[in-house]
Amino acid sequence: MKSYYLLLALTLCGLVYSLPSSLSSHSLTIRGGHNAVPGEVPYQAMVWAKFESANAWNGGTLLAPRYVITTGGTLIDGLYHTATLAVEVYLGITNYSAPIETSRQLIVAENWKFSDNGIALIKLATEAVLNEFVGLPKLPSTEYFNDDFLGKKGVISGLGYVADNVLAEVLQITELFIMPSKECERYFGKIDWNFYLCGYDPINAGLDNGDPGGPFTIDGVLYGIGNNFPAGDTDFNYRSIFLKIWPFKDWLTENSEGDIVFP
Repeated sequence: MKSYYLLLALTLCGLVYSLPSSLSSHSLTIRGGHNAVPGEVPYQAMVWAKFESANAWNGGTLLAPRYVITTGGTLIDGLYHTATLAVEVYLGITNYSAPIETSRQLIVAENWKFSDNGIALIKLATEAVLNEFVGLPKLPSTEYFNDDFLGKKGVISGLGYVADNVLAEVLQITELFIMPSKECERYFGKIDWNFYLCGYDPINAGLDNGDPGGPFTIDGVLYGIGNNFPAGDTDFNYRSIFLKIWPFKDWLTENSEGDIVFP
């Protein structure tokens, strides 16, 4: 059972697909979260990928006015294996169901690139307008690159379904404790922890499908993005995996033409 879900997660990367009516969706959302208020997570993005056979969305994180990161699988059609036709990025979203949300910005992607180990960097066609609802996260400095953060709490956020075919109306936020990598391997198998952090909550909170790519902060600093493991499945006891961003700092700076700068 565990190996099946791990393979499924690595393939779909948590994407929420707009499926044909003959197929059913899953129950997808941040588990155990609470509603965000406007501007609480100003760097949260929603990435909408248009494939030849379906549309899908996932989380994203704004790192510079023209650059958003997400998981590599967000921009790959792992379900139908068709080409990616276009990518759109929503910023400033808190209440997704609101017909008009004045804080919201929709910007099409100019292009996107993939790193070797799981990150996609999206270049926006125009710069995001930074304001009280759309902003940039604080990035980690070199002194914290090797910190394991054990015992600390991290904050995650995301949008997804709260029940079958029912989309979350409001951006969800929750906290997770950082746990030892060896403990996490009991649930996920061998993982290269140079690139990942593991979080958990004893009251069944964590990432679920549709949340990967969204921000993961510790003490107000962005240390990673949600990865692609279904925390809500009992096989994983609500463990969640996060992709660190500091191993990619040079790649991000180079491929953003210097716009993404780490302190």
